[in-house]
Amino acid sequence: MTVISSFSINNCPILLGDLLVSGDENLQLSLSIPTIGEITKVFPKGSGFVPTGLTQKIAIMNDNLALAWAGSRISAKIIIGNLLKEAQKKSNWNFDDLSYFFADYDKEYGDDINFIGYSNDGERIFSFGYGTNQIKYNSENYGLVRLCGSGAINLRSSLNHFDNLSASRTTNPLESAVANTLVITTYMTGKERITCRNLSEYYGGGFEILSFVRRKFKKIDDITYLVWIGRQLRDLSWELSPPEICIKYYYLDDMLLIKRAEFKTQKRGTLTCDNEAVHIVTPIYRNANDVVLENINLSSFNSIFLCSFIILYCIDGSIEILNRINYSGDRSHLIKFIDNNKDILQIDINSNYIKSIFDSVMATNKMQQRK
Repeated sequence: MTVISSFSINNCPILLGDLLVSGDENLQLSLSIPTIGEITKVFPKGSGFVPTGLTQKIAIMNDNLALAWAGSRISAKIIIGNLLKEAQKKSNWNFDDLSYFFADYDKEYGDDINFIGYSNDGERIFSFGYGTNQIKYNSENYGLVRLCGSGAINLRSSLNHFDNLSASRTTNPLESAVANTLVITTYMTGKERITCRNLSEYYGGGFEILSFVRRKFKKIDDITYLVWIGRQLRDLSWELSPPEICIKYYYLDDMLLIKRAEFKTQKRGTLTCDNEAVHIVTPIYRNANDVVLENINLSSFNSIFLCSFIILYCIDGSIEILNRINYSGDRSHLIKFIDNNKDILQIDINSNYIKSIFDSVMATNKMQQRK
């Protein structure tokens, strides 16, 4: 009941995993997730089997070994806990090392758990997969792709949808690989907010990305997702509303913190925060503790990566979806969040950003007319 995947872009390894875990319903408790808030919007009380929490699906064993899991949370916790201990003793794991380790768990846990990951054995970085019901295929743009979980088919469809990778203005292959992966996670995050369909298939709730950064496996953070709505007016002009929601991802050591806020526009044009929250998502091998909770830094929504999911309702009834990924090492984007007052969040949106969105719409419409 999840989705995990490994693939590569520009020869850079990418590991992707969602956050949702599911189980028998506890009628006394209700899960809140970053995109929609209370899960009861999708699973009314009495649904029986429901999403019950958020947990990191990607685990870093050491600088040279990382994996994602799908299946039984209990099985994952036991196996990853043991692998974490062994990975502190041995830095580089080759394929035989991994096969030998996982062979010990095949009989007892083989049907309950799946793993997809990457290892640097000192000579090369290779992907691996253990468990049943995994999809594996070769892609021109994504190399060897491995997929697993209830969302595997949908993720494969998303990869195919974005098969023609966009040209990047970033300065190196890694930044380009991350930016193109963020196109995919932005699309999935936006669709979750708008339709919630993936939640009914028990995957989503958020997405983690890992790659090989400065000679070690590292999770990518300092990301803000925005979901926008735009409508075409009778005079064929466009109206773009301020973002419905902002979701910020950042890590405190190995704890994932997700800050989110919904917005309401006031008469004077300012935005007030509504349903602001911070979700604390732990790795499979540990729990949150009071020291960590007391020292959470509520980071600004301004981020290195600014990812917009824009759904545009055209006057003819058609719908256009745009994904915009902007990278800025110093966070100097055309969109700035100003949160000097904790109750009022202002968004400064440069007019060039709005213009670029609708220029993209016009370009898309022209291409469709030519076809």
